[in-house]
Amino acid sequence: MRDQDPRFVFVFVDGLGLGRADSPDNPLCDSELNILANFHAPAWSPPDDGGRPPSLPEILRHRPLPFGGIVIPTDPSLGINGLPQSATGQTTILTGQNAALVLGRHMYGYPTRTLQKMLLKASILKRLATAGISATFANAFRPIFFELGEKVWERPLSATTWANRAAGLPFRTFQELEDGKAVYQDITHDTLMAKKFPATERSPETAGEILAGISRDFALTFFEFFQTDKAGHARKRDKAVYELRKLERFLSSLLESLDLKGTTVVLTSDHGNVEHLGTKSHTHNTVPTLLFGAGQTALEKRLDRLEYFTPVLLKAIGLPKKN
Repeated sequence: MRDQDPRFVFVFVDGLGLGRADSPDNPLCDSELNILANFHAPAWSPPDDGGRPPSLPEILRHRPLPFGGIVIPTDPSLGINGLPQSATGQTTILTGQNAALVLGRHMYGYPTRTLQKMLLKASILKRLATAGISATFANAFRPIFFELGEKVWERPLSATTWANRAAGLPFRTFQELEDGKAVYQDITHDTLMAKKFPATERSPETAGEILAGISRDFALTFFEFFQTDKAGHARKRDKAVYELRKLERFLSSLLESLDLKGTTVVLTSDHGNVEHLGTKSHTHNTVPTLLFGAGQTALEKRLDRLEYFTPVLLKAIGLPKKN
């Protein structure tokens, strides 16, 4: 792509909500966090049963967001009562279609057949690929994903994986991970090493530099991190703080390594979780959407619901209207 073409880096963080700044159950209060230290105003609370909140909260920060960024609250409820869940929230983010409304409920875990069809038909990656606009999924996949061939699609797989399949885009391998051309979902390879995979530890800073490098060749680069959601479900503060500090360092390196005059970074989540370790479940909290770089001001008032991400980003990237 040409140097003057707009570039977008979309960082999806599973289970990251806006919690209370004075809560002992909120690891986002950790003193080493800055980019991620976002909280809802003390006077605001989410609806008890879910659904659309009557208003979105003001965001409380103890110091300015670095890199000239903006943070806004985004409603993950999809207008459906009950706790927001991953399958419907992620499908909605990736298609611009309200997946919970289609199913009539929030759906946890992995996409159902109905959600898979939505992703195969209308994922943001497919729509870009169909229009001849470059996009990539930067996450590396384990060898078994490739060894299983077509049988892998009979297994439970994430919405992001189905979105990439819909586009017919390549999946990044362990060799690309080793060569510095991919990033693993845990950023540092600690989960790989714990399972005895032949992986070398990587610093969050190096991973951030690698993602920045990948993004220079694409209009949209997508990266997924879900250790925050796992830490929230585990309710272990040490684990949550570890994952958040890791993510903080990764984001700082990514932003330092990018030319933010020509690149926009968007970070959002599908639902709350890690911000409230007092419960194993997800939360009704809104989620933070962080914006950095060239297009942040244009996007600031347009991403207050999960349903809006795909159409707003497609327009910002320059997708022809017929697509």
